[in-house]
Amino acid sequence: MSEKYEELIKSIELSNIKLYSLECKQNPTFVSTERQLDVAFEYTILEVEYEGMDLNVQIGFSAISFKSDDTIEDNKGIPEEDKLFQISCVFELSYKLELDTVEDVLEGFTDEVAQFVNQNVPVNAWPYARETISSLTTRMGFPPLFIPTFKRVPKL
Repeated sequence: MSEKYEELIKSIELSNIKLYSLECKQNPTFVSTERQLDVAFEYTILEVEYEGMDLNVQIGFSAISFKSDDTIEDNKGIPEEDKLFQISCVFELSYKLELDTVEDVLEGFTDEVAQFVNQNVPVNAWPYARETISSLTTRMGFPPLFIPTFKRVPKL
């Protein structure tokens, strides 16, 4: 870890997280078969903004329950008729930066902020997404969905 990144990590705190948008859909024409159901999870960083000494990041999550088929390599290849349900949510995370000046963040820490957004934001938001998705599955009439912890393996 670089010294600048370490300095950024020491001076940033999560100050707020809010649910920005939420959508859940069931497939009313879903036909149950002997094939096992699987759940695919994805996340995407949608927006990053600096406002003074605040960093705001929107991150989207999606969960799709579908008939398992070994030939499917990503969520985009799942036929609509094989989807049981889909949940999409976007969270906005707000961070407070305690650095000397705004210029330090915008000019001196641009690469480190990008690294923080890509490595830390998904880990920070994951417990909120897990709870939202799991809770919604029961409200949709399905058994609670167990979602594993998010693990970020550092690149060497």
